Amino acid sequence: MSDKINITINGKTHTAKPNQSVLDACRENGVSIPNLCNDPRLKPFGSCMICRVEIEGERGVPLSCGAQIRDGMVITTESDAIKKQERPALNF
Repeated sequence: MSDKINITINGKTHTAKPNQSVLDACRENGVSIPNLCNDPRLKPFGSCMICRVEIEGERGVPLSCGAQIRDGMVITTESDAIKKQERPALNF
């Protein structure tokens, strides 16, 4: 198994490590995704609900902290659909 896989983030090709979260892969490639509850010492639990992304071929806007990276994945980190989901999560 290769130690790097190819992914696309916001239209640009990047590499990522297998078995990491979308959030971590984006961070390692210089793409910022807002989040509040992510802590590398804990398993992802998605309580803040603001680290949403769009993943080509998947319905809805999943949480990037809980989504597993896979080879060929196409990820969008900024869109109207994501903004619609972030706003309610930030109203507390």
